[in-house]
Amino acid sequence: MCSLARCMNVAQYAKRLRWRDHEWEPTLDCLEFACEQHLMMIPFENLDVVAGREIRIDTEQLIFDKLIDGRRGGLCFELNGLFAWLLAQSNYRVTYLEARVFSSGTLSEVPCDHMVLLVEVPGETAQYLVDVGFGDSFVQPLELADGVVVTQQRGVFRLDKGEFSGRSGWTLSRQAPGGGAWEKLYAVVSMEAKRFPDDFLAACKHHQVSKDSPFTQGLIASVLTKTGRVTVSKKGAGPAKLTVTEGGAKTEVPLPTEEDVKNALLEHMGLKFP
Repeated sequence: MCSLARCMNVAQYAKRLRWRDHEWEPTLDCLEFACEQHLMMIPFENLDVVAGREIRIDTEQLIFDKLIDGRRGGLCFELNGLFAWLLAQSNYRVTYLEARVFSSGTLSEVPCDHMVLLVEVPGETAQYLVDVGFGDSFVQPLELADGVVVTQQRGVFRLDKGEFSGRSGWTLSRQAPGGGAWEKLYAVVSMEAKRFPDDFLAACKHHQVSKDSPFTQGLIASVLTKTGRVTVSKKGAGPAKLTVTEGGAKTEVPLPTEEDVKNALLEHMGLKFP
């Protein structure tokens, strides 16, 4: 099992994750537990983009103030950026990697479009892909193993080795329910370590202002639950909706007014619209 109380900031982070009465050690079990708690307690959301407020990732302290003290969620750069800090504080070896997202089968051309983490557990030779900043995806860390199909409670996933512009990387795919077709989610386009935040500043800005970014097209806020997922979304001028997924079954509830959206965000994710 996994207790954290090394310093004030780590203790605050642990409280945000509802990490109680556990012995924290840099083990795979603790890493798996931390990933799941992070996905359940800190939403993936773009409320600042919708509100026209700048997202800053200049320092981990800025992200900490927002996600932990402000009890907000954020984009991948914030979520994975801060989680990397926590893991490093806990003696895991963490490397920032560049990923790019597939959209309708086409890989993004935006450099550092998505940020993921390569995590190594002390005493183990395996390397793990960790991502608490993509929304609906894998929960437990995925070992870098070519073509191995991994079944988790929330889906079936596979990592395939590949080459991207002459650089070695990996493609993450998810299988449709019932043994259906495989969908490519994103590619880790290089195993070269990236610098945080420097190498991701331009992509973070892009996702706040570009008309080509999905985050400027409407609202998205999503969080993992014990039985599935809860999402509040709104695309363009269309109506907002609350989507509750439980055991694979989806229920959609219209949110016709701004007040309905705010209430849903607060009730299901503890989020206050900025």
